[in-house]
Amino acid sequence: MKKILIIDKKKEQAAILGRIISEYYSAASECSIYACDTYNDSTSRLRHIVHDICFINAGKLDTDSTGIDIAYVIRNEFSNMLPIIFTTTEQEYNPIIINDIHCYGVITPPYTPYDINKLLRSIDKLSPEHYKALIFKDLYGVNLKISFQDILYIENHSHTMYIHTIDGSTYMTKAYSLSTLSGELDNNFIRCHKKYIVAISQICAYDKATAMITLGSLRLPVGRTFMPAFEKRFLPHRTS
Repeated sequence: MKKILIIDKKKEQAAILGRIISEYYSAASECSIYACDTYNDSTSRLRHIVHDICFINAGKLDTDSTGIDIAYVIRNEFSNMLPIIFTTTEQEYNPIIINDIHCYGVITPPYTPYDINKLLRSIDKLSPEHYKALIFKDLYGVNLKISFQDILYIENHSHTMYIHTIDGSTYMTKAYSLSTLSGELDNNFIRCHKKYIVAISQICAYDKATAMITLGSLRLPVGRTFMPAFEKRFLPHRTS
């Protein structure tokens, strides 16, 4: 059952959105819709229920808070990957919505079933891999989101993490150490050296004699300390 949270102080607007969502999930058993109109109510609901989708009016909720504040709470305390859809006509929020929050979409009232249904269909098609990603601030202060499936390997150099992706891009951050990244990443990743974490699915070959792995045109060492754990996971599947 989908659990959907609507955060909007405009109760009539939230009710219209709720009706459209209810009609999309035609069977009553397919979704539960929760509506909140204050900051405290919203954060309380988030602490007690794990939601699948969140619609947030980016504007004012209370005297001292906005929907943007709720979105930051979600990203910082609850979920990096929960699909957030903003409902706003206020353009000044767009840079924050795009650069910091990494929202899934933006819709503006008046709502139409066509627009809402299109968004819900696209969310329903998301693979589990979509929800696995690193969200971090790079060395220039830009918030980035990189899907696990796009990561080739991660390198530690002078306490800076260099995140190399399969498209050839490199992103630098001091938000993590290799140790914390080992806990953040899923089982497709393994630490092979004091300086490297690699995506197992991207390894082309492993030369046991030289303790070197091949990632495309790149060769990386397997450290002596990490070799037993690396070989235990890698060798049963592929050896060169």
